[in-house]
Amino acid sequence: MNVYLTAMDCLLVDMASRYGDNILPVVRQMMVFSAGNLQTMADITENDVNVFCEKYCLNSREVVRELNSFRPIFRDNHHLVCMTDVISNVPDSSEAQGCDATGDRWIQQTFLQPYRLLHQLSGFPTLLTVYKVLKVLCCSVFTICHSLV
Repeated sequence: MNVYLTAMDCLLVDMASRYGDNILPVVRQMMVFSAGNLQTMADITENDVNVFCEKYCLNSREVVRELNSFRPIFRDNHHLVCMTDVISNVPDSSEAQGCDATGDRWIQQTFLQPYRLLHQLSGFPTLLTVYKVLKVLCCSVFTICHSLV
């Protein structure tokens, strides 16, 4: 449990320094881009991503257009994206003493799988920029969690 609390504390301090008092809406909107959310059937609207896009000076209309076009491609092809390197590096919850994430759960709640698929496609330049931003955050959390084990 101490490892989990320390990791969360580091994450919250880092995010507070990036987003200030606007942290909760940004985090909620980040999750729109998670692998698990991309597999749902609900269409994404500008209101779902506007705070995040504004923070990174991205055109929310373009992000929504590309995201809604990418979602069915991701749903049909996510299983083709190799994630074994991520799964093998995610600590087992018994080893991590509180970093309770299995490989599959980690993949569903992060942005790495969509990011990797986007690298294979050329029609989503704005969305790829979004995932580059999200990948940095995701890798930071993984590094914090893994280093505390």
